[in-house]
Amino acid sequence: MGSAQFIQGRVIISPSGPWVKQRDLDFTFTPKVATDSTYLLLDHQHNATSHEYFQRSVFRLETLYAARHLAQWQLAFSPRTQEVILHSVSSIRGMERVEQLRMDRLRIIQREKRLEQMEISGEMTIMLVLEDIRVGDVIDFSYTIRQRPDFLQNRFSSLVELPVTLPVRAFHFDLTFCSNSPMRWKSNQSSFAPSEEDGGTQKRWSWMLEHCLPAEVERNVPSWHIANKWVQVSDCSSWAEVSQHVLAAWKEDFADPVLESVANDIVSRESGFSERAQAALQLVQDNVRYLSVNDKLGGHMPSAPGEVLKRKFGDCKDKSFLLAHLFRKLGISARPVLVHSQLRETITQFLPSAQVFDHAIVEYEIEGKRYWADGIIPLQGGSTPRRSRPDYKIGLPIGLGVTSLETIGSPQTEGCYDLKQTFIVDTSGKPSTLITRVTATGHEADRLRRRLAEEGQESVANQNEEFYRLFDSQLKRLSPMEWWDDRKTNSIQLADAFEVSGFDCDVQLSCGASLIRSALVLPQDGKKKRSQPLMIPFPLRWLQTIEIESPSLPQGFSKPVHIRTPAFKFSRQITHRVGHWSIAYSLETLVDSISGDQFEKYVASVQEVMDSLRIGISFPRGYASPRRGRNAGNLSKPKQIASETIASTDPSTVMALPAIAAALMSLPQNSAVPAEPIVQHTKNTVQPTGRSSTSDQPQTPVSPRIRKLPVRTPESTAAGEVRKSARRWLLAMTIALPMAIFVLYLTTPMPREGKLVATVFSVIWTGIPLFAIWKRQNWAKYVLAGFLALTCLWLTVGIIVMKDNLDVIGCFLALCIRAPAVGLLLFSSALRKFTSRN
Repeated sequence: MGSAQFIQGRVIISPSGPWVKQRDLDFTFTPKVATDSTYLLLDHQHNATSHEYFQRSVFRLETLYAARHLAQWQLAFSPRTQEVILHSVSSIRGMERVEQLRMDRLRIIQREKRLEQMEISGEMTIMLVLEDIRVGDVIDFSYTIRQRPDFLQNRFSSLVELPVTLPVRAFHFDLTFCSNSPMRWKSNQSSFAPSEEDGGTQKRWSWMLEHCLPAEVERNVPSWHIANKWVQVSDCSSWAEVSQHVLAAWKEDFADPVLESVANDIVSRESGFSERAQAALQLVQDNVRYLSVNDKLGGHMPSAPGEVLKRKFGDCKDKSFLLAHLFRKLGISARPVLVHSQLRETITQFLPSAQVFDHAIVEYEIEGKRYWADGIIPLQGGSTPRRSRPDYKIGLPIGLGVTSLETIGSPQTEGCYDLKQTFIVDTSGKPSTLITRVTATGHEADRLRRRLAEEGQESVANQNEEFYRLFDSQLKRLSPMEWWDDRKTNSIQLADAFEVSGFDCDVQLSCGASLIRSALVLPQDGKKKRSQPLMIPFPLRWLQTIEIESPSLPQGFSKPVHIRTPAFKFSRQITHRVGHWSIAYSLETLVDSISGDQFEKYVASVQEVMDSLRIGISFPRGYASPRRGRNAGNLSKPKQIASETIASTDPSTVMALPAIAAALMSLPQNSAVPAEPIVQHTKNTVQPTGRSSTSDQPQTPVSPRIRKLPVRTPESTAAGEVRKSARRWLLAMTIALPMAIFVLYLTTPMPREGKLVATVFSVIWTGIPLFAIWKRQNWAKYVLAGFLALTCLWLTVGIIVMKDNLDVIGCFLALCIRAPAVGLLLFSSALRKFTSRN
């Protein structure tokens, strides 16, 4: 808060200049749409000759919320390059106007609005607390800002947008300029043209709109789409002129000793140009932290490269300017490129102006090929040409010979996020196991690596555990979370293992593929029509595999699902064998947005994907897990991290990320779907397949493409009783009858060698089939069939060759025993298949 002395020289109170037009007000305007405030007048007037900007805003407070939050009038300005002339700040109630602008009531506060985004602008805020403000009052304020530009002093450009969220009675935009100036104007609506006044040496363009109603603002609109009406004016003749002005303003300095020392050090260590470029880029990305300090240069001029190297911080201009210098010192052709991080290719709709850019990158050339790099992205992996970056589409190079905007090549890297979840289910009363593994490559690995460095392993491991604890309050960690990072190939692996309890009753496992679900979100309002484009995450390639291991797994029948649309590709593949299921999902987006006319088809395709995401499997009680899995969460590769990864990070932080983080994350341009429960318990009942046991929430039905999965409940069906009875009789016959034959052999007079052979064969015939049946292996019937064939062979040899009556009788009895055993086993297997399919 500042006093009058502090304000003096920066802010003055004075009437508006003679070039400003005064507008009439219409207090009777009442919009049909109810909002917190209603604008009666929005008046923007520019004087390109004197670099002055006048604004007058008059709005009515319609609600108590507006009366509380808009009664503190504020104005931000840059004290280094701007002078503020306040004209009036008054409140109007009925026919009474009260002027509240006085110098002794003004406060100046220096607050950085984007400090959390690592930006220090040096702006100051003028604040005036209005007195006696009520609902229905009208606030009328006006001021003029006089600009002292330190960048492109002889050029003028401005972009004015009409607000779309509030009703406006009258909107005015005026521009006064010299008659001989090459001034041009452009609007996104050709009908929005100005009226012209010619005053000899001065010209005046005036735009006016009346009775502007708020437009519908749809969610998830791409950043490059401008929904509201805008007008731009500029006296720059071409993009080549803008590039040359910026080149002249950005003073190059290749003789700095610090820059020379760093370049010589890289040359001494690296021989090839690709290796030198990678070393320079890694130095700027990792060792020079991002911090934008614009209080001295106004945010338009970069700092000297040597100064940036010494202080070890800078913004996008500083880093790009430094990187271009460093590349050229290493013998690599390079130049900065101006881009817009949000509008991207939309900047082609504007007139040439330096104000349409908000970011800077670097273009360089190695062996005749052009590449682009973003210096503010830290902890990237992989080779320099394949490092990821946003697809800026269009940019303006800063260098000699530039004539227009140039296309920026698409990023070469391809990233993939692969999540694998393994459930080892135990329903015998012992704990079950959940194992999660994540493999990320390309830009997905870059994203994970940065988050790993910022949050720390312990914090992220706790987040992962708390996430799964929502579904099982007694969940326990089996081992510390492990991770492995190969920055050279740009690949990261994570593994975690948990112990899940409470499976002592009948269980239904519902697999919802929440990772895939979070990427394709249906509109919450339920609308199937849209006028504006819909933003979808791009580029994106996510894989999610759900594995289930249990000896009680039923046999399933399902067809693969493949869905391809202009927006994305989706597939689902289910494979199964005895005791093991694997459900593999894949999603890849092809574009970054969907136009309004394609939205209805997109919604139908997304709904089809949603129907394919849920799989339900029921398990009976009393089945132990095939393995405990306590070491299953360990990575095969040793836990390590390249030294360059942590070179620029705080030693107190370590790299980590939740193995299921992608199921919780929301993309910067998309809203996330809450993760769904993975395991749901039922009490002594088996829920229908594909349905959750929670009855208070709507459930997603099973897709018609998926055949209904069988529910294995042998205790509750007649077929199960028949199978159990058959297994008991088979087991009894396999044990008792061969023992009877063995006793017969021992009590009958015969040579000792014959009794020894009979004993060995009887043990083998009895033991191996008995073991196969006891383990419930499918090959039991093949073992019995094989021994049946051996019995027939022995019988034949005994009759034809040996002619031993006792052996013939014994083999005949053994054949009579083995044949019913094989028949019963084959009948039990066929009955099991028949009941499973029906």
